[in-house]
Amino acid sequence: MTNETKLTFCKNIVEISMYIDRLSEVTAGQSLCILIDRNVLNEYPVLDLSTMGMPEQMSISIDQKPIRKIVIQIDVNEKSKTLETCSEIIDQMVSKGVTRDFVMIGIGGGITTDIAGYISTTYMRGMKSLILVPTTVMAQIDAAFGGKNGVNFEHSSGDYAKNLIGSFRLPDELVICPQIVNTAQKVENCNSHSEILKYWLLSYANNALYEEWVFIDRYLHSGDLYANYNEALIRACLNVKRWYIGNDITDTNGRRIFLNLGHTFAHAINSFKPEMSHGQTLWIALWILYHWTILNGHSTEFTDTWWSIIMTIKGLDPTLKLGQQKFIDVVQHITFDKKNTSNGVRLIFIDHNGKLSIVGNEAFEKLKTLMQYIK
Repeated sequence: MTNETKLTFCKNIVEISMYIDRLSEVTAGQSLCILIDRNVLNEYPVLDLSTMGMPEQMSISIDQKPIRKIVIQIDVNEKSKTLETCSEIIDQMVSKGVTRDFVMIGIGGGITTDIAGYISTTYMRGMKSLILVPTTVMAQIDAAFGGKNGVNFEHSSGDYAKNLIGSFRLPDELVICPQIVNTAQKVENCNSHSEILKYWLLSYANNALYEEWVFIDRYLHSGDLYANYNEALIRACLNVKRWYIGNDITDTNGRRIFLNLGHTFAHAINSFKPEMSHGQTLWIALWILYHWTILNGHSTEFTDTWWSIIMTIKGLDPTLKLGQQKFIDVVQHITFDKKNTSNGVRLIFIDHNGKLSIVGNEAFEKLKTLMQYIK
C-alpha cells in the first residue's frame, strides 16, 4: 500500500464550496455524504451545500443518474470524539439512505476528519471514497494526512485513552485552503505551531529532508507565523510526513513510528488535562523531550535552536508547568498508548545531534531524572 493522496489547493472559501459542489461530476455522478463541523458552517455559511434551506439536494448527472447530497452537521469537541458520536452520525446516515457507494466528505478540524475517516472505513464495511477538507493548521499539516483515523475511549476503570479505537484508511483527496485558517482564531494557529516544530525536528534528523528543513526553519524564524502560513509550508510539512510513512501505512514495521515524536506524551497529558488542545499538550511534550535530550547528552547548536523555538511560539505560556504528581500519572498512563506492543512501550526520543531513537520500558527509569524540572 502506498501513501499517495491527491492534494488540491483552493485560494479561498468560495473556491472550496464550488469545488465540492462539482465533486458529483468529478466522481462520475456519485452521491455525497458531507460531514461538517457546525462551527465551521456557522463561520463560513458559503460551505452550506444544501439548496434553499433543504437538508438534502438531488440533481441529475450527465448520464441521468440521480445524485444526492446529504449534509450532516456535528458539534465538535474532544469529548465528542467517541463511538457514541459515530453511532449518532451513522443513525442519520441510515435514515437518509446513505449507501456504501456514496463519497464521504469530512469538513472541519482533526476531530471531524478522524470521525469521517473512521466511519468511511466501517460503515457498510467501507464506503467507496473519502475526501477530507481540513480547516485548521493541525488538520492540514498532520491529522487529515496519512490514513490514521481514531476515536477516544473511556475504560470502565475511568482511564481515558485518545484514539484507542480506529482504522487505517488513506483519504483519496485532501482539499486544502490556507486562507481558511488565516482567518480562524489565532490561538488555534498558535497551538498548531507545536506540530510544525515537530516537523522541524524530524526533518533535521534526516538528510533526505534537508530542503524541507530549510523551509520550515525559515518559517519558524520568520517573525509573523500567521501571515507566512501558506501552501509551500503545508507541502513541506506533508513531504516530511510522507517520507516517514513510506509504505508503512499501518505503522507496524517501518519508520512511521518516528512520527510519534512527542505525541505519546501529548496524548497522555491530554488524558489528565482534557481542556487543553493537542497543540498545547504537544508543546509540553516537546518541552519534556528537550530536557530529556540535555540530560542524556549536552547542549549543541541544534538543542539551543530547539529551545529558542519552544520559548518563542506565541500564544503558549512558557511558564506552564504540569506538576510532579501529574507528571507521574502521565508516565504511568503511557502504558495505555495504542502504539505499544506486547513487548512493552515504544517511546521516540532525539539526541543532542538530532538523531532519533526508539526507547522501550527502560525509559521509565530514565524519566524519573526529569522530576527536578517538573514544578
